[in-house]
Amino acid sequence: MRFASPFSTSLLLPALLLAACMACGCGEEAPEYSEVRRIDEDLNPDELQTFIRIVNQLPDHRLPDWPLLFQAPPQWKASRTLSIGELLQEEQGQLDQKWDVSTLAAQLKQNRQLHRVLHRERMTAEQFTGLTLSIGMALCANTLREEQDLKLLISRGEIVLGELRRDTRTFSTLDEETRFHVLQEAVWLCRLQRANQLNLVPIENIQLVNSQREVISPMFPEEFNHNPLDAIADVLGSKGLPFEELPSSGFDDQITWNPELAVVGHNRVLPADSLLQPDTGQPADQVRSGGTDFSRASEAAVGTNSPSSARPEDAAGASRTPAGERQPVVAPRPATASLTSRSRSS
Repeated sequence: MRFASPFSTSLLLPALLLAACMACGCGEEAPEYSEVRRIDEDLNPDELQTFIRIVNQLPDHRLPDWPLLFQAPPQWKASRTLSIGELLQEEQGQLDQKWDVSTLAAQLKQNRQLHRVLHRERMTAEQFTGLTLSIGMALCANTLREEQDLKLLISRGEIVLGELRRDTRTFSTLDEETRFHVLQEAVWLCRLQRANQLNLVPIENIQLVNSQREVISPMFPEEFNHNPLDAIADVLGSKGLPFEELPSSGFDDQITWNPELAVVGHNRVLPADSLLQPDTGQPADQVRSGGTDFSRASEAAVGTNSPSSARPEDAAGASRTPAGERQPVVAPRPATASLTSRSRSS
């Protein structure tokens, strides 16, 4: 028969307690910040200074590689067999994924140096991501101009996208011009996404970030330092262009001109003093380089490119030279002499 040693049971319990204490001591400390900051929440100066302190411990005092948030407009291939509404829904999912805090934090966790700095600051990657988005969007909002009405953009975007979401036509069955028009309308998906995010930023955050703009701006990628609406602006709607050029029909800047094939003509030229007097309907007969001579401005027009320029009275009063050429009859000179005629007489 075997007897249990009294020392084995007496030492087992303290050993287990010691191991438990050591395990607790080796665990990570709880983060100082327990909530993930949202874009629409007010920032405080302490949070801004914490962000600056963290980034200053990173290489070049800049954020690590940050995924592009502002996605390019849709460029669907002509072979896509989904409907327009389904393509729009697919694109919307990709946009939402780019702004997901968990997705962004997962990419930041791959940076070991940032992970060590966040551990010292007792902050999780998700909390740092939320703080970065709040500061970055306030930085973007500082670049907006007064005429860029976010509420108007949102209202118009919802109308345009509402029609596209209800469009059941298959994209691959559309002709080239219709596909081009659909893609132009689909740009509103990006406009609406950016306008909604910018509209969430409190004015207090814009003012706070603007007070430290010179320090914060170099820490962020370039996309946060430029107006996010300019790259996808609705030029046709805002500027009122009468048409748009298509690659299939050519561009105006590619138009060539061959002087050998050009049809040369001239229109009736009015003397300078006629701009202040009633139009007599008679063109000047010559234009000199370096100055205009209107001394014979009252003579009838000959050789214009319009058949209506020949008048019946001119034909009736015309004389013929020995060579058979018609010569116009000179009309009486107007009572008011022009400046050039006075200079010729002097």
